Amino acid sequence: MGNGNKINKNIEESKGGNMNILKKIVMGISGYFKENYKDHKFRKVVSILVVMCFILNIANLPAYAGKSSRYEKKKQMEEMKSESSSQSVSYMGDETSGTVSYMQMLSDNIEVKDNVIYKKGKGGKLEAIGTWDGEKASIMDGEGKFRENSTYTEAVKTKQNKGKASESSVIKGEEEEEGIAEQVSIEKKDEKEVTSVTIGMPKEKEEDKEKTEIAKEERITEEAQKSEVIKAEETEVIKEANKEEEGTKNYRESEEYKEVVTKIAQDTGLSEEEIEAQLAGVPDDKIEEAIGVLRDFYKKEEATIINCAVESLAAVLDMTSKGVLALQALLVEIATGVFGAESIKNIDGKSQLMTSMNAMNEVLKMYGMEAGGYSIGVEEFIANLQEGESGIVWVNGNHYITVTKEGEGYSISDNGKVTRYKDEGSIISKLMSSYGVEKGKDIKVLTNGKEI
Repeated sequence: MGNGNKINKNIEESKGGNMNILKKIVMGISGYFKENYKDHKFRKVVSILVVMCFILNIANLPAYAGKSSRYEKKKQMEEMKSESSSQSVSYMGDETSGTVSYMQMLSDNIEVKDNVIYKKGKGGKLEAIGTWDGEKASIMDGEGKFRENSTYTEAVKTKQNKGKASESSVIKGEEEEEGIAEQVSIEKKDEKEVTSVTIGMPKEKEEDKEKTEIAKEERITEEAQKSEVIKAEETEVIKEANKEEEGTKNYRESEEYKEVVTKIAQDTGLSEEEIEAQLAGVPDDKIEEAIGVLRDFYKKEEATIINCAVESLAAVLDMTSKGVLALQALLVEIATGVFGAESIKNIDGKSQLMTSMNAMNEVLKMYGMEAGGYSIGVEEFIANLQEGESGIVWVNGNHYITVTKEGEGYSISDNGKVTRYKDEGSIISKLMSSYGVEKGKDIKVLTNGKEI
């Protein structure tokens, strides 16, 4: 009660003092009015009177509103609005003038605890003014409602960033202090103590750097060694290839090679240049063996590469260049790896060059003829052979003949000798009697017959 009477007394004294001042001002104004009215300066008097009344109202407003909480509320609202609206002007002005910015001052005067924003008031007392959701600030306005406030949002973020930077600096400082390696070694030499102190990089970082450098050097060394190995291997491969190429080249210039080329030319009727041109297409890894086999083969007087297979091809293709067909079949055998010492057989006391049906079929393809190899009964083969179609038949286990359908009859070409037969029965009978064909057993045939 004593404090309340004191506050009321202060208010009354404040009111009385203001009234005394008011009376003096009114008397002054009245005198001024009387003085100036008679000189026709009424307008000036009125203007000054209005200004003085305005000043008096402002001066006496707190005294008359001393007991009113509504005035205090209004004043607080105006201050908050003023802070919010002055953000951009104050901030920009402070930045350009070099003084502490409004945003910095605001961030220094707020605290965020449990998502509540507090502002320091008089005497450093914290007053709750809004909330913080981690991203933005909401401040209570004059109507008691919480509204998002960009100024306080920026202030809170500024404060938080400042706190993180400070914490990071502290941690970094502690790590650097702990990481400093100081090594003191005392050595005795000539009965004197020598103390050396090494203060350098953080110990862990120095060790990591050394490990990295060692690993880098090892990797470079390893790569260099691999490179040397690869180069050495490549060199060896190149040397071997050159050696093989040189060896093959030298072999094709050997007497043995030239001797065989001459024999084949004499046998086929082709020139040595044509023979060498054809042999040039034979793979190097096969030519030496093939030449060796042919050299031994041509030591026999009767040796020739124009055999029954070549005679049959000439009959089917109706060709007279038997030497060309013989060379073509031989090159197929060599290129496919079929030709070898086993390709030479002794038949009836004579050396004979054997040719596979596959080589014969490849030669037929060279001349555009499509044929196929079959295992078929002799009656079925003869019955399905059409006009102009032929079949190369393997007979007696060592020989080829050619059977051709000619009109109503058939023909057999045996090593160039042609014999004709009037019907199926007669030719089948000949095949069975002279060529070892057995009834009911299949024969091997290479034919261009469409119905077979």
